[in-house]
Amino acid sequence: MTHQTLSSCETLIHFFNEQLERMRIPCYNSHHVSTICNDKARTHQYLAGKGISMLDTYFMEADELLTGNLPLPMPFIIKTRTGRGGGDVFMVENIEQLEAVHAQLSARSIILQPLAGSPGKDLRVYILGSEVVWAVLRSNKNSFKANYTLGGQASAYSLNETELIVVNKIIEQFDFGLVGIDFLFDEDGRLLFNEIEDVVGCRTLCVTSDINIVKRYLEFILQKLGLGGEPT
Repeated sequence: MTHQTLSSCETLIHFFNEQLERMRIPCYNSHHVSTICNDKARTHQYLAGKGISMLDTYFMEADELLTGNLPLPMPFIIKTRTGRGGGDVFMVENIEQLEAVHAQLSARSIILQPLAGSPGKDLRVYILGSEVVWAVLRSNKNSFKANYTLGGQASAYSLNETELIVVNKIIEQFDFGLVGIDFLFDEDGRLLFNEIEDVVGCRTLCVTSDINIVKRYLEFILQKLGLGGEPT
């Protein structure tokens, strides 16, 4: 499947999501949440100025990479706006790597970011509605990508009071169903907002806890619909 086909599919999904809501059919997550959170540039733009620490983020087209007008020095990170699971994320340390990424991502919308203070380590916080369900620390000694599916390790993580304040600032900006909020760490170990996964994978939640997230999510939806009780 080509990138153009994927982009078209995502557009149709968002359109269908909005159409269902216009027909008063509730969706989890909502069209508002999915439209923002499936676009890394839009997410950073939406949360900018909310008192949430994050990396400086530059929005551009991949075709601009070789113009000589880069907004930050190497090394830096390039991500496509709609990539998932660590896909289409690249660290660029020299012009040869930049040219290779340009050839791979030509004509796509991207974001550029400096390296975080602790490459190869990130934190995923699972959110259900306005509740923090679980947090998972992901790390990878062999890559700047900490994704579990790319060889990273996962362990349960206990959020401290300062970190919970940061997480709740983000929760307050949305009406979530089930999402994962991902953070990086700065040089002092403080959280830096990274992105929000709308269709969040729960593998690391399952391997680090005994939480039945499917049951919890169904109970949440039933309560939202005013049906109460437990799913059968």
